[in-house]
Amino acid sequence: MKDKYLKEEAKIICPMRVLLVNAPSERDGKFFKRAGVRWPAPGHKYKDSKDPGRYVAFPFFLAYTAALLKESGNSVYAIDAVALQMNETDFYKAVKKRSPELTVIETATPTISLDLKYAEWIKKNTNSKIILVGPHASVFPKEMLRHKFIDYVAIGEYEKTVEELVEKLSKSEQVNKVKGLAFKKSGKPVVNKRREIIQPLDQLPFPARNLFPIDSRPDIGLYWDGICTHYPAIKVATSRGCPFNCNYCLWTQVMYPGRKFRVFSAKRVADEIEHVIKKYGAKEIYFDDDTFTGNREHALGICRELKKRKIKIPWSAMCDAIVTTEEMIREMSEAGCKSIMFGLESADPKVLKKVGKPIDLEYIKKVLDWCNKYKIVTRITNCYGVTGDSEESIRKTFEFSSSLPVHSVQVSAAIPYPGTRFYNEVKKEGSLTEKDWDNYDGRQLVSYPQLSGEKISQLAKELSEKYHRRKRRNPRWLVNAAKSVWREFGLKGLLKVSARNLKRIAKGEF
Repeated sequence: MKDKYLKEEAKIICPMRVLLVNAPSERDGKFFKRAGVRWPAPGHKYKDSKDPGRYVAFPFFLAYTAALLKESGNSVYAIDAVALQMNETDFYKAVKKRSPELTVIETATPTISLDLKYAEWIKKNTNSKIILVGPHASVFPKEMLRHKFIDYVAIGEYEKTVEELVEKLSKSEQVNKVKGLAFKKSGKPVVNKRREIIQPLDQLPFPARNLFPIDSRPDIGLYWDGICTHYPAIKVATSRGCPFNCNYCLWTQVMYPGRKFRVFSAKRVADEIEHVIKKYGAKEIYFDDDTFTGNREHALGICRELKKRKIKIPWSAMCDAIVTTEEMIREMSEAGCKSIMFGLESADPKVLKKVGKPIDLEYIKKVLDWCNKYKIVTRITNCYGVTGDSEESIRKTFEFSSSLPVHSVQVSAAIPYPGTRFYNEVKKEGSLTEKDWDNYDGRQLVSYPQLSGEKISQLAKELSEKYHRRKRRNPRWLVNAAKSVWREFGLKGLLKVSARNLKRIAKGEF
């Protein structure tokens, strides 16, 4: 049977050699997270795949695209240079070795200068056609096409656009009617009508995890999120979109605009989990959605399917506390959920209204109490510098967050990414302090009349240090944190984390 299968495989004629790229992103000693990241930002280098301090995003869009192209019989290659922390020289060697006819490069705002640099090199040294994808190229397709070495741009959710483009190119057909595509006609940029969002999502195959981070040495265990505690922890998508309307959200305004919440069926999700357990030895699942709990029936359906099949594996998810009910929390716990990340961002009702986030602060307390009741670890996120923020509102957010029964609070700067209402608002009112895309790297980029950018940065540092001082005084929190690291990474991992924290204490960062 195996020999017969191989013979049938040999008969397949591959129309094109396609390379999917998450290009090197190191600049000034920082590695920038790009593909698979909703908030592109710099990250720290890590020494090995068992480093508990690392964060490596899985490039879902690239992986779904790769799977579609493989199904069509193409020769598909992938290089996730960010996950591999690959340097420029090794990247160039890997690209030349694959001799692509079409190269798909995912872009992001803080790395766009690097993205264009690598695109130009690939065009010059392989003569491959170049298509840019991802949020930055989606917002500025005409600007991207003004570069002679860029042939195409796929706008927004790009899997089906790239698939159709490859089909047209392999048949030497015109691409002028490919929806979601921007291209050149007589040397001038042309932007086609935007492609409809993929619906239903079940038509997408499982992402081609067997090609990442590089097709010659796949290692899905390399992808990691700090919310996880079991190795390997494999990321699975169960939905796309969000029913809410926050003005700063890049994905729901650029990659798939609108408030449509689309889901993979519970059966499909359970099938994929069984697949990654069997093929990749998954010990934990992270549901990497915009919001796992955006629809009650969706979340409950997955939980019930997991219990029905007796799939016993711990999992975590990014959720919202807006529509999450006690029933959902109970079902999630019974189905294996051990950890949830909630987006709070602000605890000032006036700021939340301006941002467009309809969260009830009293209700989130109830949700967190339910999580504790059903033994689910919780984390929340704060974002300083959002629309309408003031020193008073930021301190109010800090005090509220510190009072909550959560494991940790993650603080980030509010970045006005191009294509969002937030970006348009601060640009129009003159509150945007930076025009250089290279500086959209996690630093503070807005300065309001009532709150300067310097003050926002000062508050972020001051309040973060204050929060960690409070946590370190809680013996129970310290013991639970140490147990979590010890359980998965052993003594070596615990020593690494301890050494890292001691250095931060010495520097006055804690």
